[in-house]
Amino acid sequence: MKYKGYELSAITSLAIFASAIDGECDENEIAVIFGHLACYDVPENDRHKIIELAANIPFEEAAIIVSKMDYQQKRHFAAFIGSIILADGKITDLELNYWRKLSLATGLPTMTIKEAANIFTSNIVGRTQPTSQSSDKSIFRRWIGFIILVVIIYLIVEYN
Repeated sequence: MKYKGYELSAITSLAIFASAIDGECDENEIAVIFGHLACYDVPENDRHKIIELAANIPFEEAAIIVSKMDYQQKRHFAAFIGSIILADGKITDLELNYWRKLSLATGLPTMTIKEAANIFTSNIVGRTQPTSQSSDKSIFRRWIGFIILVVIIYLIVEYN
């Protein structure tokens, strides 16, 4: 699967939202996101740039970018999001609702979590490379803290 730089930043942004939507970001969810970047041979220095760009892309803008991708890219992205949801071993209603609404907003093909995991792993297995992720994780965790705060505020406003 090929993505342009801005597309990779957009899907990374939406993936970060998916990993934080339940109020916590598990190490396995982070590993799926970093594994996704590594499998596309994104050099470690460029991973920092993609994460920084992702942190600055508004949700709506990222969704518009995804909505313009071709069917195979959308299918892979839907599987990526499903795999993030599955990564921590807990599938919450918040995560499933996010995936459903994201799919509707961007025209992603529908699939089950099992289908998503099968598609994603068949595209990723054998393509990942070992990497030092300590500084990537630092940037990522700061941004995750901000996203969790935004999600909590949204939930308070939405359900009060």
